[in-house]
Amino acid sequence: MSDTRSISVTQPVARALSGVALLGAGLVHLAIAPAQAAFSLSAIVIVAVGELALAIALLSGGVRLTATLPSLCCIPTVLWAVLELTSASSALAVGPMLTATVLGLFAGGALAISVRRSAPPHPRRFTYMVTLALGCALLPLAAVPAMAAAQYPADQPSMQHEMQHGTHHH
Repeated sequence: MSDTRSISVTQPVARALSGVALLGAGLVHLAIAPAQAAFSLSAIVIVAVGELALAIALLSGGVRLTATLPSLCCIPTVLWAVLELTSASSALAVGPMLTATVLGLFAGGALAISVRRSAPPHPRRFTYMVTLALGCALLPLAAVPAMAAAQYPADQPSMQHEMQHGTHHH
């Protein structure tokens, strides 16, 4: 019986999709960070650097996947909730934060599925490269608008604005 607590991520599709999704989430978080106060800035940058480091590790193929690794992808979502609830943030833009959250949760889901499946005996480089190319082609469709909204947040309501004024406009 195989040990599911520590296996090598050899499934090329899971590695490519998770790596690209975490790359996008990390870039979006880095785009959001400069508009924040010191505490929020440091927390978001630490999360973004962690996401980028994990993305690089996954894409390089040398990372060991433990059963807790997929749950680490939820940390940015928890951090967002804590920052919003404590009002420690400078009005995090909803659109970019939702995009980064979806990308991170997608990466966590793909990693969790790869833990449950048995790894193929010989990973196929072609499958990995095709999945990586498709992921890289699709990532800008989500990440670039989110990063632009983070840089120019005037058009994006913040979560605090939504809670104070509601989403219904007269």
